[in-house]
Amino acid sequence: MTRIFALGAVALLCGTGCFSNARKIAVSADADQSTSVQVIGQAEYLTVLPLDFRYHARIDTGATTCSISALDIERFERDGKKWVRFRLPLPDATSKEKLKKSDVLEYPLTREVNIKRHGAPDQIRPAVKLNVRLGAFEGRIEFTLTDRTKYEFPVLVGRNLLDGNAVVDVSQSYVTGGK
Repeated sequence: MTRIFALGAVALLCGTGCFSNARKIAVSADADQSTSVQVIGQAEYLTVLPLDFRYHARIDTGATTCSISALDIERFERDGKKWVRFRLPLPDATSKEKLKKSDVLEYPLTREVNIKRHGAPDQIRPAVKLNVRLGAFEGRIEFTLTDRTKYEFPVLVGRNLLDGNAVVDVSQSYVTGGK
């Protein structure tokens, strides 16, 4: 996927308005192959399906894996397999309402991720696969679970969603329209 990172570097160097009218661009590694990827801004809306919970998401090209705010995280075992039980904060809640949450959700644990944090101890987070939509992209993507209620963005979108699906124009925000 070198072609996308190279194009991403161009998008970073273009400056304001570089992709102001573009929604998708064609990326071509050679004359015989071309892939259409969407241009997204440094912040976008991400919808968790089938709940239709729409969250503000920070696009983080430095993050390997996406992360979503989750509360009451509890690991448990079902039929000899590891699962995770959690609740999602309600979207667009005010700071006083941030602790209001969805019904309990249960998903199989895909893995446990060691998160290295600058100036803080490492953290082991559970990861699950969620069905999500970001602009034209819709699919099943792995997310780590952690309490992000104190942060402006309840979702961080990492490279596991971006790779092959989007190019980031850091001078833009919410260019996908939040479908």
